[in-house]
Amino acid sequence: MSPAKIRSDVIKLTVLSDKKPDYYFIQGYFLGLGLLPDIIMPSQWQSDLLGDINFTTDTELKYLESLMENYNNSMHKVMTEDLKMPTKCSLSKTDYRDSLKANMPLPNYCKGALQALKFIDKRSLNKHQKDLLTSL
Repeated sequence: MSPAKIRSDVIKLTVLSDKKPDYYFIQGYFLGLGLLPDIIMPSQWQSDLLGDINFTTDTELKYLESLMENYNNSMHKVMTEDLKMPTKCSLSKTDYRDSLKANMPLPNYCKGALQALKFIDKRSLNKHQKDLLTSL
């Protein structure tokens, strides 16, 4: 499946969800999941990301398949250390404040990554790690 088709299907899926995360939030979320010390299964993160969603049609299941393809691509990038933020998440050269406004790609990407960090088992962290996590 082409990256453009995956992106299009994922965007269509978000419209069906309760939480309606934007595409860049999802990209950040997947990065955050990939950086966790433990693997979080899709059954654990799908409702956190999308809310309650019932897949009833073949089209909706195709959208879910595209989401999982997006997830797999993101995990592959983490595993191969090919970590790059999406181009749309770069700061504007003329006015960086525009890039940091609410609902812009960069803040949504960062919010997604931070949301995924909630899966970290804080009991397994040492004090320094806990302090770092709190500062994020």
